[in-house]
Amino acid sequence: MWYQEVVLQRASVYNIDWNTEVDLLKVLKKKEVLLLLVVVIMSSVTAFVGCQSQGSDKQDTQPKNDAAPAVVTPQPLEQAPEELKGFTEYTIKKQLGEKSSGGKDRIKKINIEGNGKDSIVNIELNGNDIYTADMTVRGMLMDSKKILGTLSKRQDVGSVSVSEYLDVEDIGGGTVEEWVFNLTLDRKGLDKVAGGDYLLNDLTKLAVVYKLHPNFIRSIKQAP
Repeated sequence: MWYQEVVLQRASVYNIDWNTEVDLLKVLKKKEVLLLLVVVIMSSVTAFVGCQSQGSDKQDTQPKNDAAPAVVTPQPLEQAPEELKGFTEYTIKKQLGEKSSGGKDRIKKINIEGNGKDSIVNIELNGNDIYTADMTVRGMLMDSKKILGTLSKRQDVGSVSVSEYLDVEDIGGGTVEEWVFNLTLDRKGLDKVAGGDYLLNDLTKLAVVYKLHPNFIRSIKQAP
Protein backbone atom coordinates (compact mmCIF):
# COMPACT_ATOMS: atom_id res chain seq x y z
CA MET A 1 0.00 0.00 0.00
CA TRP A 2 1.05 3.62 -0.51
CA TYR A 3 1.46 4.34 3.19
CA GLN A 4 3.92 1.44 3.58
CA GLU A 5 6.30 3.09 1.12
CA VAL A 6 5.90 6.42 2.92
CA VAL A 7 6.77 4.84 6.29
CA LEU A 8 9.87 3.14 4.89
CA GLN A 9 11.09 6.34 3.20
CA ARG A 10 10.46 8.35 6.35
CA ALA A 11 12.48 5.88 8.48
CA SER A 12 15.37 6.00 6.00
CA VAL A 13 15.44 9.81 5.59
CA TYR A 14 14.95 10.81 9.21
CA ASN A 15 16.84 7.89 10.74
CA ILE A 16 13.80 6.82 12.76
CA ASP A 17 13.89 3.57 14.69
CA TRP A 18 12.58 0.71 12.54
CA ASN A 19 10.68 -0.80 15.45
CA THR A 20 8.78 2.45 15.90
CA GLU A 21 7.95 2.53 12.23
CA VAL A 22 6.86 -1.12 12.29
CA ASP A 23 4.49 -0.39 15.17
CA LEU A 24 3.10 2.52 13.20
CA LEU A 25 2.70 0.24 10.18
CA LYS A 26 0.72 -2.27 12.26
CA VAL A 27 -1.59 0.50 13.44
CA LEU A 28 -2.11 1.63 9.87
CA LYS A 29 -2.87 -1.94 8.78
CA LYS A 30 -5.47 -2.27 11.52
CA LYS A 31 -7.07 0.95 10.40
CA GLU A 32 -6.98 -0.29 6.80
CA VAL A 33 -8.79 -3.50 7.78
CA LEU A 34 -11.37 -1.59 9.75
CA LEU A 35 -11.88 0.84 6.86
CA LEU A 36 -12.33 -2.02 4.38
CA LEU A 37 -14.75 -3.72 6.78
CA VAL A 38 -16.80 -0.53 7.07
CA VAL A 39 -16.84 -0.15 3.27
CA VAL A 40 -18.00 -3.75 2.79
CA ILE A 41 -20.74 -3.39 5.42
CA MET A 42 -21.95 -0.11 3.89
CA SER A 43 -21.98 -1.65 0.39
CA SER A 44 -23.97 -4.66 1.61
CA VAL A 45 -26.49 -2.46 3.40
CA THR A 46 -26.88 -0.26 0.32
CA ALA A 47 -27.38 -3.28 -1.97
CA PHE A 48 -29.94 -4.84 0.43
CA VAL A 49 -31.93 -1.62 0.67
CA GLY A 50 -31.87 -1.27 -3.14
CA CYS A 51 -33.21 -4.80 -3.63
CA GLN A 52 -35.96 -4.24 -1.09
CA SER A 53 -36.91 -1.00 -2.83
CA GLN A 54 -37.05 -2.66 -6.27
CA GLY A 55 -39.13 -5.53 -4.92
CA SER A 56 -41.54 -3.08 -3.35
CA ASP A 57 -41.80 -1.17 -6.63
CA LYS A 58 -42.54 -4.38 -8.53
CA GLN A 59 -45.24 -5.33 -6.06
CA ASP A 60 -46.79 -1.88 -6.36
CA THR A 61 -46.79 -2.03 -10.15
CA GLN A 62 -48.48 -5.44 -10.34
CA PRO A 63 -52.00 -5.03 -11.74
CA LYS A 64 -54.65 -5.55 -9.13
CA ASN A 65 -57.53 -7.76 -10.07
CA ASP A 66 -59.93 -7.71 -7.21
CA ALA A 67 -62.97 -8.26 -9.44
CA ALA A 68 -64.86 -11.49 -8.90
CA PRO A 69 -64.54 -14.05 -11.74
CA ALA A 70 -67.30 -13.89 -14.31
CA VAL A 71 -69.99 -16.50 -13.87
CA VAL A 72 -70.89 -18.23 -17.14
CA THR A 73 -74.53 -19.15 -17.21
CA PRO A 74 -75.18 -22.17 -19.45
CA GLN A 75 -77.70 -21.50 -22.19
CA PRO A 76 -80.78 -23.70 -22.10
CA LEU A 77 -80.93 -26.29 -24.87
CA GLU A 78 -83.27 -25.40 -27.69
CA GLN A 79 -86.28 -27.71 -27.74
CA ALA A 80 -88.48 -28.55 -30.71
CA PRO A 81 -92.17 -27.70 -30.32
CA GLU A 82 -94.46 -30.61 -29.49
CA GLU A 83 -97.27 -29.42 -31.75
CA LEU A 84 -96.95 -31.07 -35.18
CA LYS A 85 -96.97 -27.96 -37.38
CA GLY A 86 -94.46 -26.16 -35.17
CA PHE A 87 -92.31 -29.28 -35.03
CA THR A 88 -92.36 -29.56 -38.84
CA GLU A 89 -91.35 -25.92 -39.29
CA TYR A 90 -88.59 -26.29 -36.70
CA THR A 91 -87.28 -29.44 -38.44
CA ILE A 92 -87.16 -27.81 -41.89
CA LYS A 93 -85.29 -24.74 -40.66
CA LYS A 94 -82.79 -26.89 -38.76
CA GLN A 95 -82.25 -29.34 -41.60
CA LEU A 96 -82.46 -27.09 -44.67
CA GLY A 97 -81.93 -23.54 -43.40
CA GLU A 98 -84.29 -20.59 -43.64
CA LYS A 99 -83.51 -19.34 -47.17
CA SER A 100 -83.33 -20.93 -50.62
CA SER A 101 -80.50 -20.39 -53.10
CA GLY A 102 -82.63 -17.65 -54.69
CA GLY A 103 -83.01 -15.79 -51.38
CA LYS A 104 -86.65 -16.76 -50.80
CA ASP A 105 -87.99 -18.16 -47.54
CA ARG A 106 -87.31 -21.89 -47.58
CA ILE A 107 -90.76 -22.67 -46.25
CA LYS A 108 -93.51 -21.69 -48.64
CA LYS A 109 -96.38 -23.36 -46.81
CA ILE A 110 -97.09 -26.06 -44.21
CA ASN A 111 -100.56 -27.58 -43.94
CA ILE A 112 -101.62 -30.25 -41.44
CA GLU A 113 -104.74 -32.31 -42.13
CA GLY A 114 -106.24 -34.20 -39.21
CA ASN A 115 -105.33 -34.17 -35.56
CA GLY A 116 -104.25 -37.50 -34.26
CA LYS A 117 -102.39 -40.66 -35.23
CA ASP A 118 -102.92 -40.35 -38.99
CA SER A 119 -102.22 -36.66 -39.56
CA ILE A 120 -101.32 -35.70 -43.14
CA VAL A 121 -98.41 -33.29 -43.42
CA ASN A 122 -98.26 -31.23 -46.62
CA ILE A 123 -95.03 -29.27 -47.07
CA GLU A 124 -94.34 -26.73 -49.82
CA LEU A 125 -90.79 -25.41 -50.18
CA ASN A 126 -88.93 -22.92 -52.33
CA GLY A 127 -86.31 -25.14 -53.93
CA ASN A 128 -82.63 -24.64 -54.66
CA ASP A 129 -81.92 -24.23 -58.37
CA ILE A 130 -78.62 -26.08 -58.89
CA TYR A 131 -76.41 -26.27 -61.97
CA THR A 132 -78.36 -28.88 -63.93
CA ALA A 133 -81.89 -30.29 -63.76
CA ASP A 134 -80.54 -33.66 -62.67
CA MET A 135 -78.53 -32.10 -59.82
CA THR A 136 -81.52 -29.98 -58.80
CA VAL A 137 -83.78 -33.05 -58.54
CA ARG A 138 -81.12 -34.92 -56.59
CA GLY A 139 -80.88 -31.98 -54.20
CA MET A 140 -84.66 -32.08 -53.70
CA LEU A 141 -84.50 -35.80 -52.93
CA MET A 142 -81.85 -35.04 -50.31
CA ASP A 143 -84.11 -32.33 -48.84
CA SER A 144 -86.96 -34.85 -48.60
CA LYS A 145 -84.73 -37.48 -47.01
CA LYS A 146 -83.68 -35.08 -44.24
CA ILE A 147 -87.26 -34.01 -43.48
CA LEU A 148 -88.74 -37.51 -43.67
CA GLY A 149 -85.99 -38.95 -41.49
CA THR A 150 -87.20 -36.77 -38.61
CA LEU A 151 -90.98 -36.74 -39.21
CA SER A 152 -91.06 -40.53 -39.68
CA LYS A 153 -90.22 -40.98 -35.99
CA ARG A 154 -93.46 -39.30 -34.91
CA GLN A 155 -96.30 -41.75 -34.50
CA ASP A 156 -98.97 -39.08 -35.03
CA VAL A 157 -97.95 -38.74 -38.70
CA GLY A 158 -99.86 -40.81 -41.25
CA SER A 159 -98.25 -39.45 -44.43
CA VAL A 160 -95.92 -36.68 -45.58
CA SER A 161 -95.96 -34.86 -48.91
CA VAL A 162 -93.01 -32.67 -49.93
CA SER A 163 -93.39 -30.30 -52.89
CA GLU A 164 -90.73 -27.88 -54.11
CA TYR A 165 -91.15 -24.81 -56.31
CA LEU A 166 -88.85 -22.97 -58.69
CA ASP A 167 -89.10 -20.12 -61.18
CA VAL A 168 -89.62 -21.85 -64.55
CA GLU A 169 -89.90 -20.50 -68.05
CA ASP A 170 -93.45 -20.10 -69.38
CA ILE A 171 -94.72 -20.25 -72.97
CA GLY A 172 -94.11 -16.54 -73.54
CA GLY A 173 -90.48 -16.75 -72.49
CA GLY A 174 -91.03 -15.21 -69.06
CA THR A 175 -90.70 -16.89 -65.66
CA VAL A 176 -93.42 -18.15 -63.35
CA GLU A 177 -93.18 -19.84 -59.95
CA GLU A 178 -94.39 -23.41 -60.32
CA TRP A 179 -94.02 -26.75 -58.59
CA VAL A 180 -91.28 -28.92 -60.06
CA PHE A 181 -91.06 -31.78 -57.55
CA ASN A 182 -93.43 -33.84 -55.40
CA LEU A 183 -92.74 -36.84 -53.18
CA THR A 184 -95.35 -38.45 -50.90
CA LEU A 185 -94.83 -41.29 -48.41
CA ASP A 186 -97.54 -43.07 -46.43
CA ARG A 187 -97.07 -44.60 -42.98
CA LYS A 188 -95.63 -47.82 -44.42
CA GLY A 189 -92.97 -45.91 -46.31
CA LEU A 190 -92.26 -43.70 -43.29
CA ASP A 191 -91.66 -46.78 -41.12
CA LYS A 192 -88.99 -47.97 -43.56
CA VAL A 193 -87.43 -44.52 -43.59
CA ALA A 194 -87.42 -44.48 -39.77
CA GLY A 195 -85.35 -47.68 -39.85
CA GLY A 196 -82.64 -45.79 -41.75
CA ASP A 197 -81.62 -48.73 -43.92
CA TYR A 198 -82.18 -47.26 -47.36
CA LEU A 199 -80.39 -45.31 -50.09
CA LEU A 200 -81.32 -41.92 -51.52
CA ASN A 201 -82.67 -43.42 -54.75
CA ASP A 202 -84.87 -45.78 -52.71
CA LEU A 203 -87.09 -42.84 -51.75
CA THR A 204 -88.70 -42.85 -55.18
CA LYS A 205 -89.47 -46.58 -54.75
CA LEU A 206 -90.93 -46.08 -51.26
CA ALA A 207 -93.08 -43.14 -52.39
CA VAL A 208 -96.77 -43.56 -53.17
CA VAL A 209 -96.48 -40.41 -55.31
CA TYR A 210 -93.37 -39.17 -57.14
CA LYS A 211 -93.75 -36.47 -59.79
CA LEU A 212 -91.49 -34.07 -61.64
CA HIS A 213 -92.37 -31.05 -63.76
CA PRO A 214 -92.43 -31.98 -67.49
CA ASN A 215 -89.68 -29.46 -68.25
CA PHE A 216 -87.45 -31.19 -65.71
CA ILE A 217 -88.18 -34.58 -67.23
CA ARG A 218 -87.22 -33.31 -70.68
CA SER A 219 -84.08 -31.61 -69.38
CA ILE A 220 -82.95 -34.77 -67.59
CA LYS A 221 -83.56 -36.92 -70.65
CA GLN A 222 -81.70 -34.46 -72.89
CA ALA A 223 -78.74 -34.19 -70.56
CA PRO A 224 -75.55 -35.82 -71.98
